[in-house]
Amino acid sequence: MILLEAHIELYVICSILLLMLFGANVKYWRPRYINQLSLIYIFTLINCVLGIGAYLVDGHVEYIVLNYALNAVYFADIIVISLLWFRYCFKMLAPELWKKTAFRVITLIPAIAQIAIALLSVKTKMIFGVDSDALYYRGDYFLLQHWSTLYLAASSLMGLKSFIGADTMEERNKAMAVSLLAIPPLILGMAQALLPAGVLTTMEFAIFMSLLAYYIFSQDNRITSDPLTKLNNRLSMDSELKEKIKNYRANRQRLFLMMLDLDNFKQINDTYGHLEGDRALVRVANMLAEVGKKYDSLAVRFGGDEFAMIVESGSDKTVEEIVSEIDKEMRELSRGERYKLSMSCGCAEYREGVSLHDFMDEADKKLYIRKNEK
Repeated sequence: MILLEAHIELYVICSILLLMLFGANVKYWRPRYINQLSLIYIFTLINCVLGIGAYLVDGHVEYIVLNYALNAVYFADIIVISLLWFRYCFKMLAPELWKKTAFRVITLIPAIAQIAIALLSVKTKMIFGVDSDALYYRGDYFLLQHWSTLYLAASSLMGLKSFIGADTMEERNKAMAVSLLAIPPLILGMAQALLPAGVLTTMEFAIFMSLLAYYIFSQDNRITSDPLTKLNNRLSMDSELKEKIKNYRANRQRLFLMMLDLDNFKQINDTYGHLEGDRALVRVANMLAEVGKKYDSLAVRFGGDEFAMIVESGSDKTVEEIVSEIDKEMRELSRGERYKLSMSCGCAEYREGVSLHDFMDEADKKLYIRKNEK
């Protein structure tokens, strides 16, 4: 009886917390992803309600049919939640793969088969059954129910792969969230499969914890990434530089800060409008992100039409190569445009004992010396 009450209380707590988190998230969701993520919340809430109902009717002969129905839909719903998380992650992290119809169809088939097995268990008793005393019991093939954890495992692996190849703080945080946040429901799902029936391993609580952590990661992204260009912003740049200065000796690499400024950007805004100016900033930012990835350096939007790049290298030739690469790419970006895109660059090398402020100030002064020379 105590364990029954504990299960119901945990389901109720999860439901309340999910509703609160749902409300906090709604205003931030982008339309591109709202269907998948909102459905995860909705189906998890439904699962909590089904879990409460199944526990309340268990052992009541007059509700034996309802007991069957609640458990069948409960298990089917868990599969749907796992599938939705899988679809959300791949749509967000691997959009090109997700566009392939064959991939979507093939990955949908196991879920359809599992849902059918769960629902048919009302007759087959494969996943669960209800005895003559109206008490729930696990079927001989109960472990089949937990094949859905493969969707969570695949999501985690895709997140890890994306994290390794991420260029920006936003991309790294997003990939880390996907990689790590599938783990709590994955672990509790496996525990539920291996531990005896009745042991308190509520899957919904694990899903709530993952959604909460994902919300926190999302908030962090809004703080540390630039909303227009999606590059790291000034705050994340300061944090990154502090960390690299702190570990300067241990890294055994020379540390450079490149300050970059778009030439004649005001003229683009004044002549072609601010929307065209924003488009130019985004194109330049994407180019800098690619160059940064090539040279294992961090591209940042410092503010306005100013950018920065944090470079660690054993030679100052790397900086020269990056400047040359940026000049070449800027010429490519200018092709077919009504205006010419170019950048000025000032670079400072960190010297031990120099403060972060002085390090940035040196790079900034060199930038404006370079701009005045043009």
